[in-house]
Amino acid sequence: MVSESMPKKSFLSSELLPLSLILISGVFIRLLYFHFYPTMFIAIDSYGYYGMGNGMVANPSLATLINPFRTPVYPVFISLLAKMSGNFNAAIGTPAFTQVSYLIMGVQSVISISALLLFYMLLRQTKIKKLYAFLFVLFESVNIAIFAWDKALITESFSLSWTLVMSYIAIHALKRPTTSRHVVLFVFGVIGILLRPSFAIVPLVVLVIIFLFHQKANIRLQTAGTTCAYVLTVIAIAGINFVYHGYFGIQNISDINILGRILQFNLPVEAAKTIQPLYGYVIDYRSKNLEPMPYTFINYYNIDTYSSSAKLNTLKNFTQTVMRTNMVSYLALAFLDIPKAVLSTDDLYRADTIPFPYTLLFTAVRWIRMASQYLSLAGLGIFPVAVIQFLRKPSFTQTAMFLVGSIGVAQVLVIVMLGPGYDYGRLLSSASPLLFLFSAYWFSQIIVWLSRSLRNVIFPL
Repeated sequence: MVSESMPKKSFLSSELLPLSLILISGVFIRLLYFHFYPTMFIAIDSYGYYGMGNGMVANPSLATLINPFRTPVYPVFISLLAKMSGNFNAAIGTPAFTQVSYLIMGVQSVISISALLLFYMLLRQTKIKKLYAFLFVLFESVNIAIFAWDKALITESFSLSWTLVMSYIAIHALKRPTTSRHVVLFVFGVIGILLRPSFAIVPLVVLVIIFLFHQKANIRLQTAGTTCAYVLTVIAIAGINFVYHGYFGIQNISDINILGRILQFNLPVEAAKTIQPLYGYVIDYRSKNLEPMPYTFINYYNIDTYSSSAKLNTLKNFTQTVMRTNMVSYLALAFLDIPKAVLSTDDLYRADTIPFPYTLLFTAVRWIRMASQYLSLAGLGIFPVAVIQFLRKPSFTQTAMFLVGSIGVAQVLVIVMLGPGYDYGRLLSSASPLLFLFSAYWFSQIIVWLSRSLRNVIFPL
């Protein structure tokens, strides 16, 4: 009896071709961009990440790794790379740090491209057609709003890669929620909190969708257990902060951001009248009609929250009291910021000095990105429809796209509610690919439905 082997797929018909083209495009555009902009982008926050990272690596302990000022994942990452390069503790701006910056930019680029390749495989596993999956990820691989962050000493490149990989893990757990996949989801969710606290909501959104999608009692019990373990871990991190630093929370940046929103929205602060001296500072600041920016306010009154837990807790009590007594106004005004948030860009995305003909590529990508932002904003308008469709038990592909969209929408809501009220182009860079994908999928579904309806009207059976 002669056995027949399965015919092998050719290179052109396999997934290797689109993956190779995405890889080549991603590497080419980054090398081109780095050629014209070779220096690393350094923000004010960069000094905090780098300085605290050096302290964490030099003296690793719970007290240094878990603190109210910087979550540890990114600081430790950049400091470990500095140590590997032989330039540990090199001051930013020195020739030694320039060598460190090249290594950081290179590693961030490798991680970013790898995450995009993984995202392509995610789309294929959710039954998205090869051509559509390829075109979407190809655009994102050359999207300046993604690769520009690879050369920045802030968390955005890592955050974007985390979001893409988290989507991959979430869809796998949705498709087959085994114990091992729940463990991976849990671990990666905790890493997300320790990278950027605003990601804390993402695993909860994923777990709720998995719980509702599956009807079997054992799967729901397992999902509920993972959710409880995750929530307890978040509380434990806040507890460690309280034990070592006297502050019960993940990071005090949210308190500073809410202070900024109180100033921007001009919310009444009388409910916090007893919380001094902050109440008096706010009244005085408003009487002088000064810029409603939190760090301008903090610097103006020299409020050094780093110096004592008492000041940390005073700020937290003040912002929570004011927000609690103005919750409806606060949420309404924050929600009105959603269009501005989704349509925002960042100065880092500019490539004006790149010469012809390369500038044509960057200009084309920029225009496509602008179109994708408007499509994403429109997609938020049909998100309630996607929720209703999900509750009606849709197909796996529809649920997967709903899950991806939910991760993006959750990030938007957290940033407009707990973010600083500015810098949206940076803070939402990690959510933009997911919002674009969700919107493109649902509008394509609407187009298909309309074409079928029109066909039935014009050519009835």
